[in-house]
Amino acid sequence: MVEAIHDELNDYCSKLKKISDDFTNKCKVPPCCFRYDEEGSAKIGRNIPAENNLKQVEYEEPPKGIVTEILMDVKRRLHSLTVSEMRSLLKKVHQSGQGSRKQLRARIRRYYRKEFSMYRMLHEGDCVPHFGNKTARYFDYLVAIDFECTCVEVIYDYPHEIIEFPAVLIDVRHLKIVSVFI
Repeated sequence: MVEAIHDELNDYCSKLKKISDDFTNKCKVPPCCFRYDEEGSAKIGRNIPAENNLKQVEYEEPPKGIVTEILMDVKRRLHSLTVSEMRSLLKKVHQSGQGSRKQLRARIRRYYRKEFSMYRMLHEGDCVPHFGNKTARYFDYLVAIDFECTCVEVIYDYPHEIIEFPAVLIDVRHLKIVSVFI
């Protein structure tokens, strides 16, 4: 019985060795798209299909602001723009140009609405954005306080004291620091 198990194990080991040798021989032939350098690192070959090659495009910095004439022109002609004009406008401001005519119009409207509100905020003389009746300003000034004190958490009868008590007075309407108290 022991000899039968021993013979069976030897047979099994020889089959495994044969499979391992066959696999090693298959792996010695490199695939067609890989080449190996001196260190054994694989390098991708040059036989990449043409449809997978991407053309090199120069990076363009997205616009920091929209020219007033373009902004007013887009706002005036939004509903008469063709799909190709909408796509070119969206491409200029680095937005996606995919989708139906309705989706493109909504994307342009959303982008230029934000730009128009920024334009209006800067050109109406007030430095605080106008939110209409959605929010109300309850305070004229805010005080920001930074407490700095001593504390030791393991000693309960430790005499805690405030080291610094600086404060800053902020004008909410103009978003400026009025005074600093140290």
